[in-house]
Amino acid sequence: MTTKVEHINSAYSKIRISGITINPTPEDTETALWRLEDLMWELYGRTLDFNYNFEDVPLSTSESGVDRIHHNMIASNLAMLLLPDFGKDATPELAGQARASFSASSAVIARKRLQGVNYPNRMPIGTGNRNFGFRSRKYFPAAHPAVTDASNYVLKCGEIEDFEESFFDWLGDETIASYTISVEAGVTLVDGIIDPSDNPADYPTSGVTSDDPNFATDCGAGTWVCNLGAFPVTIDTVAGTASQSSTVSSQLDQSGFVWDPTKTYLLTIQYGSTKGYSYGTVLMGNETAFGEAGHIIVDDPDPFTPEYGGTIDRVTGIQTTEVTGISGTGFTYVNNTELNDSISFEIVDLRIEEVMPVYVPIDSYFSDGTVHYRLEADACPYAGTACVQIEVTTDSGRVEKRQRLIEIARTC
Repeated sequence: MTTKVEHINSAYSKIRISGITINPTPEDTETALWRLEDLMWELYGRTLDFNYNFEDVPLSTSESGVDRIHHNMIASNLAMLLLPDFGKDATPELAGQARASFSASSAVIARKRLQGVNYPNRMPIGTGNRNFGFRSRKYFPAAHPAVTDASNYVLKCGEIEDFEESFFDWLGDETIASYTISVEAGVTLVDGIIDPSDNPADYPTSGVTSDDPNFATDCGAGTWVCNLGAFPVTIDTVAGTASQSSTVSSQLDQSGFVWDPTKTYLLTIQYGSTKGYSYGTVLMGNETAFGEAGHIIVDDPDPFTPEYGGTIDRVTGIQTTEVTGISGTGFTYVNNTELNDSISFEIVDLRIEEVMPVYVPIDSYFSDGTVHYRLEADACPYAGTACVQIEVTTDSGRVEKRQRLIEIARTC
């Protein structure tokens, strides 16, 4: 970066073309430094911001902060201010350089401003622009300049508040496709804001729910059918249990159960304390081939060779399996038996429950062209300001940014 004394030396170099041949003294350099500060303040007052490093007590060794494209403008115009101190008039060449460079630098600043200015809402869009997100508008939408005043909103340190930023007028007939929210130190995006379209009150209080436990209290009840040939299952209508002791397979069918492949289900099967050994198969919907999600093996650990099998908890008699991606209809439970096994089992629970999504708290959402978000100010004793920037992208790819400056105040 260029220092302030380098701008001063460049100005004295231009003065030499006006007949000043002596080298500037330290006092001359000090005078030129204050002339430089006055020049840059004057330009700033004309709304020409060169990013100059203003100082209450300027130092010649400080960096000026000005881009190189404006260096000639500073040198030539500073030289014009210094010439009267030496009783000299500017040559036509130097005066021409000062005017031309000032005009060029003003144009550069104006061009930068133009890039961030929206068309006024009184300007017609024109037919050629209707394919770029303004299909139903005759005029450009109203501009919303960035908010830079800290008085926009005051948060006490540690306080939580909800905010919103509307892009409705700017969007026209487009919609928000995505958005980002950036916050400076002093505030934090926090969870807890409620999206009306995704209210936590609409979620179940537990992870799984089912209006129908899908287990009959008697053979033939509901849509359950017992298919056991000459060996019927005994279902206790009071306890809601089914039991059988035989050496052949037994089966329970529920043909009316409709599977949704986008949902997740929890299968629960539980045997009573009287069981000795049980194993079988559950077939769900169209997913019945071995290895598919809807083909579940129900197996009790072998007490003599526990390393084989063992999906049922031998202490509780419960097996639970979570499945998803199943389509079709129907549910079949087959309990298998073997002639050389002593079978004694009692089913005390057999059901399928839909696993409902758990609500995830959010810190922001958008609806009807407006971004809603929740901020928390830093805890005491913090005090200061923090900038919040909201950037949205439309379905056509247009981008808009808005800013809000938050003042964080200490509490008593």
